[in-house]
Amino acid sequence: GGIGTAMLDVLRIAGARAFGAASAKHHNLVRSYGATPVESRSEAIDVGVRRIEPNGVDVTLDNLGGRFAGQNIRATRSGGVIVGIGFAGTNNGLMSVPISLGRLFSAAYLNGRRAKFFGITQFYRKDPHPFRMDLATLFALAAAGRIKPLIAARLPLLAAREAAEMMESGAVQGKIVHLADSAYTAPG
Repeated sequence: GGIGTAMLDVLRIAGARAFGAASAKHHNLVRSYGATPVESRSEAIDVGVRRIEPNGVDVTLDNLGGRFAGQNIRATRSGGVIVGIGFAGTNNGLMSVPISLGRLFSAAYLNGRRAKFFGITQFYRKDPHPFRMDLATLFALAAAGRIKPLIAARLPLLAAREAAEMMESGAVQGKIVHLADSAYTAPG
């Protein structure tokens, strides 16, 4: 998805060895970002990671949470770090995010790993300066062509329902960008 490909793009620039959990149909996309694909639909993520990296990885970035948290914890080496950055794998209930976060932290601790949470809003509200600096850096990298955000679709603002349906289908590769009606040009 959009978050995963963005992370892989930044990790590629940093020279990190990266793995990308994805269904088989998205493995070529993961490879195009310089990462090693790991099957995530037909088997648990940790099974695929441990096949390649038997001791586990140093850091796992978990943008799904929910049922994937345990798989990501098991994919991480003892003493490693799991960073929760999203909750797309939760059921969207009122308590699903706090419960998912609690499970991530407690299960990581009980399994000899460390858990952290990164949320842009959390830091931005406290001190917007680092966020603005990071954003400026990302825009500069994009302008220089060093990162290439993957855009799945460009839709008018009033097409939010269509965008939500596209996201729920699971077939979207990248981000859906909403444009002001005056800036939107229909394809074709």
